[in-house]
Amino acid sequence: SGLLQATAGIGNCTLRAAIMEANVLAGPHQITLPAGTFTLSLDGDDDAALLGDLDIVGRAMTISGAGAQSTVLDANGIDRYFDISASTVVLSDLSIRDGLAPGDASDGGAILMMSGLVDANELTLRRVHLLDNQAKRGGALRAANEVVVTLDESLLQGNSTIDAGPGNFIGPAIYCQGCALN
Repeated sequence: SGLLQATAGIGNCTLRAAIMEANVLAGPHQITLPAGTFTLSLDGDDDAALLGDLDIVGRAMTISGAGAQSTVLDANGIDRYFDISASTVVLSDLSIRDGLAPGDASDGGAILMMSGLVDANELTLRRVHLLDNQAKRGGALRAANEVVVTLDESLLQGNSTIDAGPGNFIGPAIYCQGCALN
């Protein structure tokens, strides 16, 4: 297990770097974010957190901020913020805003969590604000395949679905398919 600290300043460990490191190291990981804005700036698509959204792959991870008003994860309208697969993830005391799910799939404007090969597939949002995110399905959050989602003192506001044709206005805030929502 590891404790990683990410900062918003130049010359420090970025949130992207902390997640990439946690993805390759064994054990659960804790990433602590100070007050500040963490903005996505690398457009593109991959499953290794190199470009676009931050991919959390197969590792238990906790990402904690300094409060939803103080620690802001800004997707900058270029992608969703997190793409999570096969993990137990806890996000706490932060805001995620301005996510835009990319491409034809376009699920989960702020967070996409799909179950993978690991038994435990849980997402907990504790004192998290999901604000002004957009997707075809699940404006703020899309979860599927036996994922357990727990919302604790969290706020979802201003999230929406994108008009992508008939029947595509599914879950302006949350789209939970084959999952449990607590």
